[in-house]
Amino acid sequence: MLSVLALDTGKFMGESWALQVLIGLQAALAGIFGSIVGFERGRSGKGVGLRTHALVAMASSAAVSIGSVLVDGAATGDHSRTLHAVITGVGFIGAGAILHTPNGTLGVTTATSVFLVAVIGASVGVGLPVLAAILTAGALVILRVVGHLQGRGTQPPENNS
Repeated sequence: MLSVLALDTGKFMGESWALQVLIGLQAALAGIFGSIVGFERGRSGKGVGLRTHALVAMASSAAVSIGSVLVDGAATGDHSRTLHAVITGVGFIGAGAILHTPNGTLGVTTATSVFLVAVIGASVGVGLPVLAAILTAGALVILRVVGHLQGRGTQPPENNS
């Protein structure tokens, strides 16, 4: 009975089909942007590469979009709470990517790139895809061009951060 009622009203489980498709498309776009950054990290021999970056961006986009939908439907609420939750969750992922060794600290750049793709995903999720594209391009410039200028492009992958 619920599905018949949902089709009659143009809604499925409380939200319009169009809104759900929009959130899905935003998450897919965020995943594309995240995979671009992840491809560069994977090409550099990092363990956290294309799939992880794409999934973090998609999840961030979807979480922020869903948070906005929930807050818009409530009498009170704060849109920034979902963004805070995304940042906190990604912090745990980033902390797991950082290794302290007697020779130095590894994984800081990877942890930071994961944080950045979360912000890229959140940007798409709140309706700022141009900002997300600019952040993606900036990430590629910093990771690829600046990495080469620092001489990191000539080091073995296990010594890169």
